[in-house]
Parts: sequence; C-alpha cells; structure tokens
Amino acid sequence: MYAFLGWLGLIAFGWGAWLFIPGFRVFWLHELAPAWWQFQRMLTGWLPFSLGDLGYVAVLLWVLWQTYKCIRRWINKGWQFRIWGRWLWQMMLATCLMYGWFQLGWGFAYLLPRIQQSFHLQLKSYSRAELQDLAQWLAAATNTNYVQQKPESEANRIAYFRENVIPAAIEAYHQLHLEGATGMYRHPSIKPSLFRTALNYMGIEGYYNPFTGEAQVNTDIPPVLLPFVTCHEMAHQMGFAQEYAANFVGFLAATHAHDSLFRYSAYLDMLLYACNSLRHDGHTDDSLFLHQLWESLLPGVKRDIHEIYAYEQAYAGPADRLVMHVYDAFLKANQQRRGIHSYQQVIALLIQYKKQIKEHG
Repeated sequence: MYAFLGWLGLIAFGWGAWLFIPGFRVFWLHELAPAWWQFQRMLTGWLPFSLGDLGYVAVLLWVLWQTYKCIRRWINKGWQFRIWGRWLWQMMLATCLMYGWFQLGWGFAYLLPRIQQSFHLQLKSYSRAELQDLAQWLAAATNTNYVQQKPESEANRIAYFRENVIPAAIEAYHQLHLEGATGMYRHPSIKPSLFRTALNYMGIEGYYNPFTGEAQVNTDIPPVLLPFVTCHEMAHQMGFAQEYAANFVGFLAATHAHDSLFRYSAYLDMLLYACNSLRHDGHTDDSLFLHQLWESLLPGVKRDIHEIYAYEQAYAGPADRLVMHVYDAFLKANQQRRGIHSYQQVIALLIQYKKQIKEHG
C-alpha cells in the first residue's frame, strides 16, 4: 500500500511539475527524457529479439492467469466480494504501474510541439492547389529516385531488414544529424516484431515500445515500405511522439540517406499520403488529376503501388478496423485531436517544407 501510494504521489508530482513549473518541461525534454530513452536502448539494443514484445505477452498471460484464478475461486466458493475485490486491486496496481512508467518516461512527449520548435514549421491549412502541387512534386521525386527492389528483400525479409535496412537507417539519421536537423542517434534498438502475422491483420506496419525504448517493425509489409517505416519508428525513439512529427522526421532522414531505396521509399509513401488527401477532399476534378498523376508514374512505381494495395486488401477485415478505432481513441487521449488522421497532417508540414526548399534552396 505504501509503495502504491508513493507511486501515485510520484505521478501526481510529475503532472504538477509539468503543468505549473515551465523549467521542469525544459529539464524533462533536454535532460531527463533523452537520458532515459538512451538508457532504455542501451539495455535492450544488444538483444536479438524484442524484449518489449515478450513483456506484452507476459503481462497478457499474467492477466489471464489472475482472471482464471479469480473465476475458479468464485465457482468453488461462490460469490464473495473479497475474491473480486482482490482481482480488481491487482488490475488497478498493474494499470497504475504501467501508466506511471508510460507517462513519466514517454507520455509527456505528446504534449510538446517538437516540430514547431525544431524545424519552425506550422500545421497551417493549405489550399487544394498547394496539395496538387505537392503531389506533383512528390510524384516527380518518386520517379527520379525509383530503384528496383533487391532480390534478397523477398527471399528472407528478416535477414534483409537486419543486414541492410537497419544499418542504412542508422546512417541516414547520422547524415541528418550532421546537417544539424536532429540530435545524434545513439544505441540502436530496432527489432523485427514477434507478432508479424497478427500485425498484418491489424494493419500495423510498426510501433514504438515506450516501456523498453525498442522500435519494432513488421517485416512482412512490402519491402519498399521497410526503409521509411523504420525511419518513422526511429523518429519516435528520438522523442517525436506525434505521428505527423514522426512521419516528417522519418521523411527527412530517409531522403538524406545515401541509399537510394530509402529516398524512393520516403517519396513513395508521402505520395500515397498526398493522393489519399486528394481522394478524400471530394472535389469533382480531383479524379482527373489523380488519373494524370498515375499516368506520369514509371511502370516500376506502379507495380510497387499495386503490391502495397494487394497487401492491404489481403489482410483487410474487422481486426484492422477495431485496432484503428482503439488507436484513434489512444491518440486523442494523448492530445492528438485528429486521432488516427494525425498521420495525414504530415501533408501540411511537407507543403511548408517545400516552400522552405524553394525559398532557401
């Protein structure tokens, strides 16, 4: 009980300091949190498997075991408030422990406008003409950087991911750091997820584990997406919590990579975001514009888009819709008002970024 109350007090102190002591926010962002994130990666980076995934399995098994014991006592001894009260107490303790660990070590990052502070970009509204101009720019860049998939990327995706994608992604962030865009990325901890089959049906390409600092990637996705998804998850490790922020920083890292496949992957992924925005805007002449944009793409680019679409359709179903609803609620609870649609907000940043390129070169 004393430990539980002490932990609650620590959470309350953290929230109070965050809300009422501006200096604590600066200290958390520049000193405490980066040191904690690097320490996490130091502890888990050397492991060839995902410790966080095993932790999720252990927590699930523990919950199921405690629930089974509670139901068994209920059947044997009948209804007793003490039995269910003990179970509720255990669940509350576990939830409180995980929430505190999450919030104090990672959750505050959702409240920080990192993109605005680091890159001086704003989530401004944009016109349809600006969106079309961005889509044309991305299509041209996608064609320019097109590279055919390497045969080994299909033969053994996990080995290809570990031996090719991870080292190139680390080098990409090193290049981004040399240009002064981000801090140094140290102590890599990037793993193929252990739940790849389940992730396919849930529509998840990758995720960051705030409890262990690991970046997990679903290596079953089309290989052309692996470079950008890896850079996206690494952006979370750098403290860019919002999904649009991780998208943008991942895009910057991938487009600064020496490996042309990374540049192609980033431009292609952002092109799909721009096309989705145009498709959902509802303007009558956007269908003609999208048709013309499609016709401008190289045959190899079209094949890759067909592969991505075929992969998504093969696993589409109730599981991915349920997960999207749950994750939408999670994002909204963490100050991302647009929920799952916050990924799409990267378009507003790219339009501003494109203007910066035009103005400053």
